[in-house]
Amino acid sequence: MFNLDKASPGIARDNRGKNIYVDGDMNYEQFHKKYVEGDTEYSFKEKAWRNRHSDRKKFENYRKLLDDDIPKSFDDFQKIKYNKGDNYAKVKGFYKYKKSNPNSSQICYEIYTELKNLGINKGNVLLPNRENAYILPDSDAKIDTNHIMKRMNERNITDDEVRKFHKDADVQFNKWKGKRESYYTENGVSVVANTREGIRIYKTTWKKEDLDEDTNKILEVISNYANRK
Repeated sequence: MFNLDKASPGIARDNRGKNIYVDGDMNYEQFHKKYVEGDTEYSFKEKAWRNRHSDRKKFENYRKLLDDDIPKSFDDFQKIKYNKGDNYAKVKGFYKYKKSNPNSSQICYEIYTELKNLGINKGNVLLPNRENAYILPDSDAKIDTNHIMKRMNERNITDDEVRKFHKDADVQFNKWKGKRESYYTENGVSVVANTREGIRIYKTTWKKEDLDEDTNKILEVISNYANRK
């Protein structure tokens, strides 16, 4: 970016050909900190050039996994990486999240992050699994195999409502490596269990009036992202 003028040790020339007069006692590290690191434009260009090969490989990996959720051009990717702000931290976080949760999206990651910041952790947020589940006794239950039926009776929830809470959810929350899937809607919640036999059954359910404070916060966060799908 800057070239020291060999004919004049006290002069540096920038890439526009403009002379910069440097204190003769200034060493290269001091010069670099003041005139390169201190200049946002030059600092970006230097970092982008120095790391171009490793950045190119990273960009290709990110594009392969995240597709249109990151810039299409390598130059724009480097601008996000080296410009000030937290955009690159978000891209890195989403890449890591998507790698561990392939059935997710950027919105899923943002919902997960916002809830985490609120101190709420109901599991990983994924795109909803619309595969059918059944209202059956739970063979894996340690205490009450008929829990779902009792909860439906206590809360006056119909079979159709249980299924509708599931089908209307914008996202699902996975816990215990996918053994539990929670589906939240403004009218109620259904929880699906994946049993050892490979059968998907409804584990429990709540109506809107039964929801606690954390669940209402979850619904509020989800609704803020619903129009961005």
